[in-house]
Amino acid sequence: EHIAMTHSRVLDFTKTCFFQITDGLMKENVKLLRKASNSIRDEKAVWLKSRQKEIVGMRMIDYYDAVKKNTWFHLGGNSVTQIVYCLKRMSDPCLEHVDNNFNPLPKTFIKEYTPIRDEVVEMFEKASEVIQNHEYEQIDALLVEGNDMKSRLSALRHRRENTLNKEGNSIRLDLLYLNTLQETQELASTLRHLLRATKRFNSQEDEFPLMDVDE
Repeated sequence: EHIAMTHSRVLDFTKTCFFQITDGLMKENVKLLRKASNSIRDEKAVWLKSRQKEIVGMRMIDYYDAVKKNTWFHLGGNSVTQIVYCLKRMSDPCLEHVDNNFNPLPKTFIKEYTPIRDEVVEMFEKASEVIQNHEYEQIDALLVEGNDMKSRLSALRHRRENTLNKEGNSIRLDLLYLNTLQETQELASTLRHLLRATKRFNSQEDEFPLMDVDE
């Protein structure tokens, strides 16, 4: 129950923070970006305390259950840590760019990225609700959705890499947008790891056989 509550809270935080970072970048809102940066710092401290409680809890459950669930316990924890650091890697260059009044993102980038951003936000919202309500049988569908999002972001990123400095934009803008795409893809990928670990951690033997979806 504690782990489900923690993971659901982290996913809600990620959804909000990710939206603030991307919205702050696209709308050149430095206050929103600073707010996101501060919330990431605070979240790291909150997550550390939650993790310490979870480790104590793992030491108190049945030994054989702990052995069986150990891999999924640590994979889930590592996934949450990676999500938080992914947000930081996205936030820092966006804040630096807007705070220094560099040229804004081109409208073509914004138009291209906004629908994907909204889908990623929705995906995190669904994942949070699934974990909060213990509806683990729905995770396979989210894994497929996340895999499709990864593929789309990968294709978009490769397409943008091939057009570097060919559309009249500064190399700084191109690299900032590529970093945003890459970290968005990493968020989608890490969410899949977290969902898989959550499902396995909460499963009773083969109650929830996990669909084999290519990484």
